[in-house]
Amino acid sequence: MRGTGELPGVSYEDVNYEAYGPGGVAIIMRGLTDNKNRTVAELRHTLSKGGGNLGEAGLRRLDVR
Repeated sequence: MRGTGELPGVSYEDVNYEAYGPGGVAIIMRGLTDNKNRTVAELRHTLSKGGGNLGEAGLRRLDVR
């Protein structure tokens, strides 16, 4: 059942993040996660490897719905 989203007792939250890629290109990311802390850490790591960075907490230039 792991990886299917059907584990008992697991709740998922909608998350929205703003990031900047190489050259300052704005990136809006939207997804589901069961662990916001892990998701933020993984996104920061991935973006930094490519020369980007995650926007500051609370920063939302676009209202993603």
